[in-house]
Amino acid sequence: MASYRTIRTITEIYVVLCLLGSFEQVASLICYNCAGTNLKSQCLDAGYFLDGFKDTDGNPQMFKNCTAPFNTSCYIEEYRIDGSLKSHIRDCSDGMTYAYPVNDTKYARLRWEAKTLRNQTECIFTGTVQVCLTACSTDFCNGPQYDAAGTYGPHIPYILILLIGTLLSQ
Repeated sequence: MASYRTIRTITEIYVVLCLLGSFEQVASLICYNCAGTNLKSQCLDAGYFLDGFKDTDGNPQMFKNCTAPFNTSCYIEEYRIDGSLKSHIRDCSDGMTYAYPVNDTKYARLRWEAKTLRNQTECIFTGTVQVCLTACSTDFCNGPQYDAAGTYGPHIPYILILLIGTLLSQ
């Protein structure tokens, strides 16, 4: 028969686990995070995303653990003037706030439609300015898109191992 001390220890562990399980879990979303201002930007280079997850000190980069309130969606936003890329941004959003000025009413429809986007792109044209927004709601959904041949397919296990290792080390 188990001793009183053993039963008490098991009971204490059980109570602690129950208490931990009763706290509301805060959902987070993991998005690619970068910005660039030209077509040669690393933010547009799929290979860089796959091979460049850590900086020279071994710290994670190019992705971010998005926490409330900016954990509703990941996005890609491109801003062009006369067809020339001026900015390309990948980041987290609350579903209403993106890089382009919120108070600019010309883009209000784009922001509203972004709430319903599921990895589709919506663009607004005003004169020579074009702003395109892609919004999505799953981890890493705003990352590089792979072609049908799976060009970057062999790197996927590396990404998963790196991600799991990074999350466990926090």
